[in-house]
Amino acid sequence: MRKANSSWELLALIDCEGGPASCWPFLGHVTQNGYGHIRRGQKKTVKAHRWAYEHFYNQTPQNFYVLHLCDNRLCCNPNHLKLGTHADNMEDMKKKGRNRSLCYETILELRNMGLTQKQIAEKMNCSPHTIWQILKKINA
Repeated sequence: MRKANSSWELLALIDCEGGPASCWPFLGHVTQNGYGHIRRGQKKTVKAHRWAYEHFYNQTPQNFYVLHLCDNRLCCNPNHLKLGTHADNMEDMKKKGRNRSLCYETILELRNMGLTQKQIAEKMNCSPHTIWQILKKINA
């Protein structure tokens, strides 16, 4: 995982060539659930989109999530980021059909059809790790 001690080092890991309307993907380390992570300073690890929000808006959002309007977890474009609560994030997830509790049956059906976790994740627009977590809970 790369370390960045300044916002300029973070910006070097963001591809913003598509212009102000496009997604600006983070080019550094990506976690299993699809978020860009970067080491800030000696020990603290932060989500890249959160640090990008702090850089572009010059504020550290305490007690708020930084939400993606574009649903691209790697996007660091400040025009695609907004502050919200956990409840806002869950409501957005429901509106866009990403409610895990409503997807159990679909996931089991796809699994019984012989699809791999990776194939199911592609169909459900989420990470294979998310599918694994859901299957683990179903089978518990």
